[in-house]
Amino acid sequence: MNLAYIMVGPPGCGKTSVAAKLVATWLAKPRGIVLIHDPCRDKAFREMRVHQYADAATWRAAAAASAKAKQPMPRAASLGGSAEDVTKLAYEIGDRNNSADNVRVPILLVFDEGSLRASSGRTWFGAEDNTLLATRRHKGIAPVFNFQQPDQVTRAFFEFCTDVAVFRQTRDRAARLERSLLLEAGELAGAAELERYRYIHVRIGEGIVAEPIA
Repeated sequence: MNLAYIMVGPPGCGKTSVAAKLVATWLAKPRGIVLIHDPCRDKAFREMRVHQYADAATWRAAAAASAKAKQPMPRAASLGGSAEDVTKLAYEIGDRNNSADNVRVPILLVFDEGSLRASSGRTWFGAEDNTLLATRRHKGIAPVFNFQQPDQVTRAFFEFCTDVAVFRQTRDRAARLERSLLLEAGELAGAAELERYRYIHVRIGEGIVAEPIA
């Protein structure tokens, strides 16, 4: 497993709803879990009845109690606290269960708003994000990042990911995204006219593709 997703677009364009569909697709598989850093408790995840935990420590305590009672934990969890703590929790689960050649517990790790992460920015690619993206295959983690602006992170961040969903953009922002995604000038011109929940799917190394994010 070597998936990593970015969804980029302004507030209200449908990023979280599309992320929720990814969660539903993940949970339809016979195995795997979902961890969502969702301190704002977004409606899209609440409606899915994702189990809510105050933070990663609360999840760990619940997992210990479930193990003692020999009861399964919910497969999807919405967690508050810091993005760093949720990432560490995903590492712990991945270290216990997965390797590059044997992923027993695939982990979808959703950061509902990239603005809540402090590891990377417009001019630097932080060590935390570098570690997550570089080791995701070994830990069985597929991260999902939601960003409001295309220049919140560097080109290197985009290059580490596999799939990008480009929601409605101004022409200027679309042009900046074209450069970050190594597309030809004008390829994302249609992003300015996108309706809510609509996006252009870019697969890194391939360019624009027709199939939806999945």
